[in-house]
Amino acid sequence: YQHYQGGAILWSSTTGAHISVGAIRTKWAEYDYERGQLGYPTTDELATGSGVYQLFQGGAIIWSSTTGAHISVGAIRTKWAEYDYERGRLGYPTTDEICTIKDGGCYQKFQGGAILWSNATGAHISIGAIRTKWAEYRYENGTLGYPTTDEICTIKDGGCYQKYQGGAILWTPTTGAHISIGAIRSAWAATGYENGPLGYPTSDELATESGVYQRFQGGAIYWTASTNATKVITVNGSGLTSAQKSYLQAALPAAIAESQQYGVPVSVALGQSILESGWGGSTLSSRYNNYFGIKCSTSSPYQAGCVNMNSGEYVNSSYQILSSSFRTYSSPTDSFLDHGYFLTHNSRYRNAFNHTKNPDEFIRQVASAGYATDPNYAQKVINIMTSYGLYQYNI
Repeated sequence: YQHYQGGAILWSSTTGAHISVGAIRTKWAEYDYERGQLGYPTTDELATGSGVYQLFQGGAIIWSSTTGAHISVGAIRTKWAEYDYERGRLGYPTTDEICTIKDGGCYQKFQGGAILWSNATGAHISIGAIRTKWAEYRYENGTLGYPTTDEICTIKDGGCYQKYQGGAILWTPTTGAHISIGAIRSAWAATGYENGPLGYPTSDELATESGVYQRFQGGAIYWTASTNATKVITVNGSGLTSAQKSYLQAALPAAIAESQQYGVPVSVALGQSILESGWGGSTLSSRYNNYFGIKCSTSSPYQAGCVNMNSGEYVNSSYQILSSSFRTYSSPTDSFLDHGYFLTHNSRYRNAFNHTKNPDEFIRQVASAGYATDPNYAQKVINIMTSYGLYQYNI
């Protein structure tokens, strides 16, 4: 080698003579020059996009004005190459390879994500919403462990998934990213994953008094700790029109969410929503996502606003059309959650919650406490629960 005011030139019989200058030379020095894992340079500096790089016997060093100089070596470099180096979705590296993580693993961060490697799993990318969700579960240190595949985006409805040692993360534009692990994942697999009646997960696993559950587009799966048993809840379409089945498929996950958060029986939430919204056909539900006719006389954390509309009311046993202000919601789920919030935050409905295992008595108590002006309200809801088999969805 020979030093110059601006750097050096290195020669070996196998690599020939190449310059060594600037930030790339400084980074090479950190790795002990030719004595380290990079060895001798095999090219001069070469321009690429907004940066430069130099190849070495053991890899490369890449520099850009925004990311600085970083090494690129081994299996992580091979994976980065699969994604077209800095020209691909990962962009330039923003760190060197760091090998101080679980089970002797290594990772390297890039502008667009990261690449992880372990001896057991090999090298895989970690990007976007799936990476963000993995971060919520403590990366490789959590339940999921290391990724065992890259992100795969060839599934239903434009969805993507990535497998991990402990399960998977699924993402779609409409449902977002959610984990899939353990007994609930096994039960979901038995239904056909996202291609089955449950569709994609719409929540992560959520704790219950007896175990955990997870919501899906078409229902839910419950796991009970004491028995290690799972229960799959999906819409039974027997005896339903296609429109009724579609309504229940959309409403069931929301009713389950309400039941778990506020204790309202699923069958009651479904039955009331069907009666109040006409199977989702009313203007108040179809346009404003209000499925329970809750008015704007008070406010709640779930409502988006208020709208004035005409509705049928019983006044002194006489049915009349009156104009009232009703709550509006950003989503059907918000409407169902607000129904539970409304019942639990109005003391007159307190007694109903002594009957959560008896849906008929629950709705009788709600009606007798003044939920609706219709004197036959409770019986109408009970008839709906009976006629359409809504009791089967209770937990």
